[in-house]
Amino acid sequence: MKKLVGSVVLPILGLSLLAGCAPTGGTAAVVNGVSIPDSRVTEATDGCASVMRDLGVPEGQMHLQVLRWAVFDEVARQFVAASGLQPTQAELLAEARIEGAEDLMADARCAQLVSGVLRYNLLAAALAASGTQWPDTFGAPDIKINPRYGVWDLPDVTWAGTGSLSQFDQNYQPQA
Repeated sequence: MKKLVGSVVLPILGLSLLAGCAPTGGTAAVVNGVSIPDSRVTEATDGCASVMRDLGVPEGQMHLQVLRWAVFDEVARQFVAASGLQPTQAELLAEARIEGAEDLMADARCAQLVSGVLRYNLLAAALAASGTQWPDTFGAPDIKINPRYGVWDLPDVTWAGTGSLSQFDQNYQPQA
């Protein structure tokens, strides 16, 4: 998603990957105290796998990509709850068409997280259009990633990659 690259930097500045604070066990990530279970990432990965294979995403990178989407989905959910702003279903479907994400929306398990990324994009674009900065409105989320997923290098914004749901970031490499 092209809009995602520019909008991801400010809200994700709160990314916290301290080993002592990282989630463990069956938790893939924690966003502002809300856990994202590994099972949700696995289920969505299963739902997205055939389309991701067609896009050339290596099997070993699928969980990482879906985890990214899960984090964006949770950030968007929390922003909607705090702000009351909510893109309509028609806006989400139009954004999916624009971003070439329609195939990813075909499986309900995948569509849930992809819709979250689309929602995130639309909210970030609406804030940018209004001249409002995300941290001023919502604050930078506190995000902790399970160490088994590696460490995302935020200064290089490697986890945002191409900013596209239809193009996997081939350069992304988790750091152990």
